[in-house]
Amino acid sequence: MSRDQDPDHEPITGLDQLSQWFRDGSKGDALLGVGTEHEKPGFDAATSRPLSYEGPEGIGALLERIATRFGWEPTFDANGQITALLRDGAAVTLEPGGQLELSGRVTRTVFETRDELRAHLDEVAEIGAELGQVWTHLGNNPWDSPEQIPWMPKSRYGVMQRYLGQRGRFAHWMMKTTCTVQANYDYRDEADALRKLSVTSRLSPLVTALFAATPRRGGEDRGFVSSRMEIWEETDPDRTGTPLAYLDEDATFDDIVRWAIQVPTLFVVRDGRYVDIAGTRFSDLLDGRVPGVEPTMGDWALHLSTLFPDVRLKRYIEVRTADAGRPEQLLALPALWKGVLYDEQALALASDLVRVDHAGLVAAAAAAARVGYDATIGDATVGELAAALVRIAGDGLDRQAAVAGGPSERVFLAPLLSDDGRPVDLAAGFRAEWAAVSGERKPIIQSWRIDRGARG
Repeated sequence: MSRDQDPDHEPITGLDQLSQWFRDGSKGDALLGVGTEHEKPGFDAATSRPLSYEGPEGIGALLERIATRFGWEPTFDANGQITALLRDGAAVTLEPGGQLELSGRVTRTVFETRDELRAHLDEVAEIGAELGQVWTHLGNNPWDSPEQIPWMPKSRYGVMQRYLGQRGRFAHWMMKTTCTVQANYDYRDEADALRKLSVTSRLSPLVTALFAATPRRGGEDRGFVSSRMEIWEETDPDRTGTPLAYLDEDATFDDIVRWAIQVPTLFVVRDGRYVDIAGTRFSDLLDGRVPGVEPTMGDWALHLSTLFPDVRLKRYIEVRTADAGRPEQLLALPALWKGVLYDEQALALASDLVRVDHAGLVAAAAAAARVGYDATIGDATVGELAAALVRIAGDGLDRQAAVAGGPSERVFLAPLLSDDGRPVDLAAGFRAEWAAVSGERKPIIQSWRIDRGARG
């Protein structure tokens, strides 16, 4: 989930401001960057149970020590507790169930992302070991239900807990058990943004399958290769999935605005505190139907951070359908999308892989979450299409490297394909590992633990 937004008190006087907000994110001819975010669950080393925030060995103590030892600036919730760390354009934030998220700085290459990731994992592993914590690369907590995981003391999560819990039966599972890796990309102008939204949305089922590594939820295998994506399907229908405007070839930022303002708002921030207005549409704010709340551009940015489509538009594009995993998967995701989105030939080829209408995309996304590579889109399997996507991305990365005069980031795609060219089945690997130890916590946690010096 997104970290808190910097306040922007500019009043909203018309819808054109909201569309202009997106246009102001355009990069034109500037160099395009990549931002990578990933989440990870932690466990008590002695009990293998989820961590709480409180206490001398809790997550709060971890954040405090990381800040002190490694030069991060702590930020505090309204309740006075540390819930985020900032350093050099990056942030470490806290998810509702104690998952720790790194929102990396904007980099030019995945090689830079790799170096940042290694440093972060080393810091977490070092402090975690001192506190008797084990942080892992798991894409979800495969054992515990939301009731067994402590809530983190972050004000916005209290509102989300109440409201989203009414909207979808798996909303609390999403908040407390899941972990993702996502990547963020620039757009040059409005047309470029809408094209990339369309392409990334239609390709998202392929990426779901490539990174699917969460076949168990609440200790059970429910027949999904990505239980994380199963959970997202029943979190909140207003703010998840793919908006119709994303697939409209004639869409503009105005169309995205019209969709977003009809999604119910969760909260606004006033005087540093979250004001619960959950259930009122953002259009209600604009029309003056929320007493005492005059809408600002800061409210708009915050509202966008609470929308969870498979691809999210801010002043950059977020691709969001991959399960988190080991370092090699965490780095493969930004490389894959960089190869496609920042090379014109690759983008054109990739856009032809999946041609479906909105209903077809919804069906493909659900099938990819359940059966992964065996799902079909048109006359091809998702496995065939996913392998083709990886090859297209690799060629795109090679061309980018040739222009930049540096090494190709194609190397980061290697973990996605086996020697015979077929995509690696991460979910099958996890199922085999689970069966080998009968799902016992300690050996699985040890297998997936983050250690100092781990390299991806």
